Amino acid sequence: MNKYTKIIIGIIVVVLIVIAIQSRKSETGAIKIGAIIPATGFASLIGEDIQKGMNMAVEELNSKGIEVEVIFENSAGLPVNAVSSAKKLIDIDKVDAIHVDLTGPGSAVSPIALQANIPLIYNGIDGTLIEKNPFMVKVFVNVSNECGYFAKYSKDNGIKKVAYIGPKADYVMQCVTALKDVLGSDNVISEEVSSPAVVDFRTEIIKTKQWGAEAIVTMMYEQGSNALLKQKTDLNYTVPVFCIKTDCLSKKITDSVPASGLRNNVVFDFEYDEDFMNKVYSKYPNTTNAEKSMIATGYDSVMYMVNAIEKCGKGKPECVIENITKSDYKSVIKSNGFGDDRMFDPITTHEVVE
Repeated sequence: MNKYTKIIIGIIVVVLIVIAIQSRKSETGAIKIGAIIPATGFASLIGEDIQKGMNMAVEELNSKGIEVEVIFENSAGLPVNAVSSAKKLIDIDKVDAIHVDLTGPGSAVSPIALQANIPLIYNGIDGTLIEKNPFMVKVFVNVSNECGYFAKYSKDNGIKKVAYIGPKADYVMQCVTALKDVLGSDNVISEEVSSPAVVDFRTEIIKTKQWGAEAIVTMMYEQGSNALLKQKTDLNYTVPVFCIKTDCLSKKITDSVPASGLRNNVVFDFEYDEDFMNKVYSKYPNTTNAEKSMIATGYDSVMYMVNAIEKCGKGKPECVIENITKSDYKSVIKSNGFGDDRMFDPITTHEVVE
């Protein structure tokens, strides 16, 4: 073997070692999570708070020597934007898991993530989405449980006729069914608008008022809830509204809706880990009660995904989803964990606005 052959072999050996190291680094390096959030648009408050919570989780994990990177993409709450974001995260950023907010974007991203074998955490209302994707879990609230609670509250307080007002979506039927189960089919109606971007509910409010509804149930984002509450007040319709605290009692809403339009509304929220909330208030001192849920959801989402990937390794979506649903991680949103249906089961609280 001459001198030049030895040099060439040496170069080849070095190249192979570098490739092996890089390959190993790719497998065991930083865990990459893609987050498709509504940073702008009708649900921008959700996106802002999710990002805060996720950044808190990343800082905590990195301080413990666990390399985590979250790559944020803005869907603006629109499915078409979510699709392009998902493709970028999967094809270019090579993420190990994806978090997606809202029903429309969640529905659009799910088949793309499934085809790419990417585990997905969906933060939204519609529980039917996970039926088509075995590598998906759902966080946030169980709409049937909450609408069922509101129905029982109505019955216990002498409210006989209830109307649902909000955007047309599959989860509406889940809510309406839960209401009818308690109040009866003849005592519940649904007035739906075409999309979450619609903010004129005057026609639906007038129809509801003429029908004689004694309460309104809605599951909308802040922009829609704000419009509904203001328009209901302007039309001198004083019935209580049952809704999500995050989206119908935010600072923006309490600043813009007269107190008479909020009084006697019934809102639901989650219970939170006290130590975590102290950290939130330390980092974000101006956090309002209505903003807590999405900050906590963002934090928990990262923690669930990272803990599962740490145990299973990358590229093993079935194992990751199983570990999330059976995780011993104690979520900062107090809960009963995940059910067999892969849906998060949070402990909720309810309050009447005074």
